[in-house]
Amino acid sequence: MGHVSIVSTAYDLAFVEPVRALANARFARRYGAFVRSRADISGRPVVALNVPDLTVAHIVAFLHHIEKQRHVTATTRIEYDEIAAVLAGVDRSTEAGRRDYPLVATMLNTGARVQEILDLQARDLRLTKPYQLRLVGKERKVRWCPLWSQTARLLRARCIERQLDLRSDAPVFVNHRGLPLSRFGVRFILGKHVRQAAQHQPGLATKKLHPHSLRHSTAVHLLKSGVDLMTIAHWLGHASVNTTNRYVTVDLELKRKAPARAAPLGTSRSAPASWRRDASVLE
Repeated sequence: MGHVSIVSTAYDLAFVEPVRALANARFARRYGAFVRSRADISGRPVVALNVPDLTVAHIVAFLHHIEKQRHVTATTRIEYDEIAAVLAGVDRSTEAGRRDYPLVATMLNTGARVQEILDLQARDLRLTKPYQLRLVGKERKVRWCPLWSQTARLLRARCIERQLDLRSDAPVFVNHRGLPLSRFGVRFILGKHVRQAAQHQPGLATKKLHPHSLRHSTAVHLLKSGVDLMTIAHWLGHASVNTTNRYVTVDLELKRKAPARAAPLGTSRSAPASWRRDASVLE
């Protein structure tokens, strides 16, 4: 499968460009600040806010305020063409390339933290429908994350090549010595491919990209695809105790429905979003 399919799956975006900063700046915390600001402006408590109070236009205005007044900028933003260039530059005829490609694709699909990827074992993979993998996050909290079919195929091919028993505790991603990758190793791999891609996408050379940038991109993709914030929080393992007490826990079946709302672009793009037809929303 070509890199365009993976990139398309991860970048079927619907909202305005500045919304990306919402996820890039730890969107859960920023969104809380956004909601509180809307409550202050409307003169009502947060619990009294309704959907019309939290529109895309309001989000854009809030982000504009953050970037302009607080001097907060999204220096870790990675664009569609940039991630396409990164993946296109991976030489999958080599052993390292056949590891790096599914590594980046899996991180982009799941939005997993680097440590969660490092801890991923063969027995955590479910590569038959429904495709999913098990992640162990902070405080040893376990969550299951759905996989796009393309990601599942990449992981299956990699496991077959390495002759991994999917019932074993063998690490999924290893270095050239067969040992589990380290945080430094993942950063090195991403940096290497970003530098190579910068030859075709010069903007990459000025960005401070790191493995967490892919997590940001996942959050942005889900947000812009219309997936609700609670599902995104559970997808990324962001749910706090207070959040769990206040809301009904999102189950796996609900999370499985989320990828369908962000289908691959291999078919066709949706009609241009309203903000593209009305430039005033950016003003």
